[in-house]
Amino acid sequence: MPNEYTWKNKVSCQYIDSSLELNKEHIATPMGCYMYNIVEQGECYIEYNGEKITMRKNELTFFNPTIIPELKGATDDYKAIILIIHSDFVSENIVIRKMLQTAFYSSIYIGSPTVTIVNELHLELLKSSMRQIMLHIDNPHEFTSQAIHGAYSVFLADLAAILGETMGYNKSNCKNYDLFISFTELLKNNFKQHHDVAFYARQLHISPRYLSMIIKDLTNNTVIYFINRKLSLEACWLLKSSRISIQEISDALHFSDQSAFCKFFKRQIGKTPLAYRNE
Repeated sequence: MPNEYTWKNKVSCQYIDSSLELNKEHIATPMGCYMYNIVEQGECYIEYNGEKITMRKNELTFFNPTIIPELKGATDDYKAIILIIHSDFVSENIVIRKMLQTAFYSSIYIGSPTVTIVNELHLELLKSSMRQIMLHIDNPHEFTSQAIHGAYSVFLADLAAILGETMGYNKSNCKNYDLFISFTELLKNNFKQHHDVAFYARQLHISPRYLSMIIKDLTNNTVIYFINRKLSLEACWLLKSSRISIQEISDALHFSDQSAFCKFFKRQIGKTPLAYRNE
């Protein structure tokens, strides 16, 4: 069986082992992609958003398109299955966009890109959808795109349900859940220009206090946490993926000046922008 299945540079599903541990062409998530990694045995070591993470057996690790995880190494017995989906593929299907929002909410609730899945049936459900995607890529026909969309929708539906059960949360208050999703959509499109809670509250036609209360209740984090998280992820990406100056990054993210940006970055990441770039 081949190690890698790729369809139109938009979808890739791969088996990976320790022989590929330093081959970033095979394992790194391209900018603009979602990645889901299930470890079948062994361990893999990565750095993501300034944090060192160990991926272990029966753990699912998922990454958003904002920042690329950096591979550091793996044990000799490491084996995993990885699904990579380009955001353009996601935007083609409204059902997938909705399911992705649900899974995204779950990942935010966790506060970590990694979750241990103890139920073997749950793991098999996810890996079954991955294998279905591989089969469709390996046996293309005129409706391959629709077939992959369907398999990915099933994967996301199972993922959202599994994460919800694993974490013990529920979305009984649909109004508040929908408000959270609306907030994350607003944040995605406006975080560079608007760093204040009041802007997002106005756009949602609620008070800043009410928005803060809802977000805190649903996620146990503040609105400012999410704003700062988006800003720091974007800053990390720009520092690592481009050679534009720190002043230009500060301007792009609408900080008042470079000094304010550097203080913000040091507070969030624990080191200066220059030190982070030179690592």
